[in-house]
Amino acid sequence: MRERMRAEVAMGIHEGVMERIKAQARQEYPNDYSMQAYTVEWEVEAYRELVSYQRPAGVALEDFHQILDGAEQEYPDDYSLQKYSVESEIRSYLKLHGR
Repeated sequence: MRERMRAEVAMGIHEGVMERIKAQARQEYPNDYSMQAYTVEWEVEAYRELVSYQRPAGVALEDFHQILDGAEQEYPDDYSLQKYSVESEIRSYLKLHGR
């Protein structure tokens, strides 16, 4: 148990986040361990990208936070969908604002 926790911390993922990711994978693929592992890897990568996401030039700080918050509210436990939503909204924002 402690070694697993150390490995998750070493991966840079808060224990609670990792548990939610694993629970979601188990729920989606209860008897498919390879898909569970793939989903965990995919979601961990998306989570890491989200927490390190930098506000692009041309996006107002308030709007950037609104985009991040909106994605989190719409997809609270799905980091890959949050990431997709943020990237899509940023692209659209920049198009609309001529950047």
